[in-house]
Amino acid sequence: MLYSATAVTGRSRLIRRQADLLHWLTAPRPGPEVLWYLNPHTLSHHRAGHFATSGDDHVVIDGGTTARMVSKLTGVPCESLSFDYAGVACAAMDRLAQRGARLGLIGGTSEEVSRVATFLRKRHPGLRVVLAASGYHPSHRQLMSDVAVARPDVLLVSMGSPRQEALALALKARLDHPTAIVTCGAFVHQTARHPYYPEVYTRRNLRWLYRALNTPHIAPRILRYYLPFLARAALRRPQLPLRD
Repeated sequence: MLYSATAVTGRSRLIRRQADLLHWLTAPRPGPEVLWYLNPHTLSHHRAGHFATSGDDHVVIDGGTTARMVSKLTGVPCESLSFDYAGVACAAMDRLAQRGARLGLIGGTSEEVSRVATFLRKRHPGLRVVLAASGYHPSHRQLMSDVAVARPDVLLVSMGSPRQEALALALKARLDHPTAIVTCGAFVHQTARHPYYPEVYTRRNLRWLYRALNTPHIAPRILRYYLPFLARAALRRPQLPLRD
């Protein structure tokens, strides 16, 4: 379901600015916390019940169009905080490296995630990559066990929706140590091919077009989720799973 006038349950706390996201990544926390990305695709899966968030989860906005819509609806400026190297990822990794943070990665093929781990260690000295696991691992139970053993301070789950959100929330319920669990879509796939976006697309805010032209499932996703959502949102105020 892409749009509903009914009340939304499972509202998450919205992080609006890059500075607040960077602070959240390294802030003290009593236990595991989840940060997920809101866009028309993840919203559809959330409404369909494919993953259920709660009031102590956090959410950021993915994509300029969605950010502008949320800013208009709430009356408070909201930034698009896409987690890639054309977005907030570089600043986030710098912050984690400064703190000597332990980073875990889940996503992509074994070759891709290993390449990303090597790239991050070289580009951000001081960053400790303690886990690099394929997102195609057949057993979520084994993945959760590996995370529990590695005990990362920050865990990036790059598996695509709704698998990444479902795993992130399952990890939140199971882990017994403070961990910032971030769902980050195609981060591993794109970073393994860094630089992924040509500069001309980044300068003109056309990263979505580059992905649509170069990733087979993106154009159908835009047609199925984004365009209907924007059309319906133009007619009626959407209810979003957000809290202050």
